Amino acid sequence: MKHIIEEQDVFEDGRFPYAHMPTITEIDGGLAVAFYAGTTEGHSDVCIWFSCYLNAQWSAPQMIAEGIEHNGSRYACWDPKIVRRNGAELILFYSIGPDEGGNWGMMRRSRDLGKTWTRPRRLTLDILPYTRNAPVTVGNDVLVLSTDQSTGRSVNLRLKAEGTFAPLRLPIVTYPNDRMQLLVRNDTGMLQERWSDDGGKSWSNVENNSIRHANSFMDAIRLHDDRVLLVYNPSATGERWPLALTVTVDGKMWADVHVLEVDQGRFSGPVLLQTADNMVHVIYAIQPRRLRHIIVNPEAL
Repeated sequence: MKHIIEEQDVFEDGRFPYAHMPTITEIDGGLAVAFYAGTTEGHSDVCIWFSCYLNAQWSAPQMIAEGIEHNGSRYACWDPKIVRRNGAELILFYSIGPDEGGNWGMMRRSRDLGKTWTRPRRLTLDILPYTRNAPVTVGNDVLVLSTDQSTGRSVNLRLKAEGTFAPLRLPIVTYPNDRMQLLVRNDTGMLQERWSDDGGKSWSNVENNSIRHANSFMDAIRLHDDRVLLVYNPSATGERWPLALTVTVDGKMWADVHVLEVDQGRFSGPVLLQTADNMVHVIYAIQPRRLRHIIVNPEAL
């Protein structure tokens, strides 16, 4: 059974000199994606852009956030995360600042699925910006990652009160009986992990996983059939190729890799979403200037 149903670029090649870090959510009849793009990463003209996937086509990207401060200073935008709430409401998290390790979190809301947006609001200091993966709901709480702004890779966890929204940079996946797994990137050439058996209240020490990994951004989700799907770069030497999918039932034994991109290149910032029709959507950057969207049939994995 063929696992790739469809693939296309989100926008035409050459639309932006540089584009990176997509984020995706389901909307009525399709998808919404946000990403940052501009001259090059960290340039003050890098803004957050938004596009919708409706009737199997991507709309022309629209700019929805820029890094202009009230005093006229202009900085780059970084690491968007878009979350859907309450029907037509979208919440956009992003950050602005002179570099990825020294910036501050921002938020905008849309109550009409991205047609219009509220004024930008700066987040409180305890919600750090260098984060991207989806929040995890645990009862009435939202589990978020407390990151080290200098590296963005801390694995300290804390619970935030219900109604506080902050995305993660490392994926957390859930299993039955309150079991949770945090997947940790590092420079050893292998993926690492931490486990919780009490819904995130306490965590094991970091230990090695069996998966080769390039110390690059990855994403993981729990599928409707309770398997966990991971998208990542299975390279032990740091390359951002190939790009692949693998699945597990228990977080320990991982199935054979399904390769999405095999040619030499830089395939980075992948994100996953399973929609109501059971299909899995993968969006990632083909650096420096393209975003690709692939629809995967999870039953073929």
